[in-house]
Amino acid sequence: MQKRNIIKQCPSCGTDLTITKLTCKNCMLELSGEFSTSDSFEGVSDEQKDFIRLFLKYEGNLSKMQDLPGENYLSVKNKLNGINRVIGNNEDNEMRDIFKREDQKVTKIIKEKLKSNGGKGTMSMLKGEDMDIYLSADNEGVIASGYPILTMKWGMFEEIVKKASLLGGNMLRGDAGSQAGAKIGSEDLPLDSIDAFVSMKYFNRQKGETTTRRSTYFAAVLDWAGIATNCRSRGQGGYIELEPDFLDYGKE
Repeated sequence: MQKRNIIKQCPSCGTDLTITKLTCKNCMLELSGEFSTSDSFEGVSDEQKDFIRLFLKYEGNLSKMQDLPGENYLSVKNKLNGINRVIGNNEDNEMRDIFKREDQKVTKIIKEKLKSNGGKGTMSMLKGEDMDIYLSADNEGVIASGYPILTMKWGMFEEIVKKASLLGGNMLRGDAGSQAGAKIGSEDLPLDSIDAFVSMKYFNRQKGETTTRRSTYFAAVLDWAGIATNCRSRGQGGYIELEPDFLDYGKE
């Protein structure tokens, strides 16, 4: 006999059905009464069940799942959060361990703003388009939808703001130079620009080498968080300008 899924609601009036009889197929023992059909997963849809199967197949590796056709990090996280809500897990589960005792001011501000928006946000780029940002899977930084392979680590933001403070509050992005293939330390990509500074400090690039454009994303996040203003070029390239509360950042 073909097994069928349990019907949960009455097809006539829609009221929840109750199981009143259980039968052992081996010895034909019958038990009568009222038996609950409810469990934590009863509200999980077929689509969510398919997601759970994939989640188990990839052993919970979100990085692998976001590479599947039609998926990205944000869509995977949203589906996972949706399942957590259905089965009764804490909706703030993914946010509870985001803060650390050693977090510094810049990190705390970015984390607080992400937390208030459920772990994501929308920042404005200078060209006018909006871009989604969200917590990395390991909660160690920020990812922008326009550059999903780059995790902007908390320490990177801290060091950029400290460097900008040492430079008097303004720091060139260096994006035009890095995009054009300029060499680190050249006139078009000075050592004190964000792209040169971050590349040498975190990405093993050396003076005289080219590097990838990353500064536009760092600058946009800092602007979104209210830590710095992302400014257009005034003849020497685009730059960030620290807000007054951060002009002496790291000098204490």
